[in-house]
Amino acid sequence: MLFRSLGNNQGLAHSYNNIGRLYYAKHQNKKALEYLKKSLNLSQELGIFYSIEKSSKLLYQIYKETKKLSKALTIHEIYANARDTLQKMSAEKELKKMTYVREYEKHKLEDSLIHLEHLHVKNRSEERRVGKECRSRWSPYH
Repeated sequence: MLFRSLGNNQGLAHSYNNIGRLYYAKHQNKKALEYLKKSLNLSQELGIFYSIEKSSKLLYQIYKETKKLSKALTIHEIYANARDTLQKMSAEKELKKMTYVREYEKHKLEDSLIHLEHLHVKNRSEERRVGKECRSRWSPYH
């Protein structure tokens, strides 16, 4: 396989999964199991939770359909763990995103307040200057 020759183990794990899915679709469960197990083992070695989830979910279905319930349960636990890990990672990513957005909005508001304060100071200076001009212009001592 190309991925193996390139040393792309992640791509290899995904390829094994896809081949397993094709064999499953063709009702060739023995071959499907062979490739899905390869995908699952390699994905576990590499810590690729997305691939672990996909491979284990299909392995679970095959074991359940073939009445190998003990294996189905074991694989389902792997699937549930991978799914939960992915959900946790997604929630953490969303929390980080929300934190960044909140910090950005906070800094944006602070910058706006500083800008308004500068405008206020500038306007007060301008008012004083204009007031002095008007007083000196209309002053009887001018």
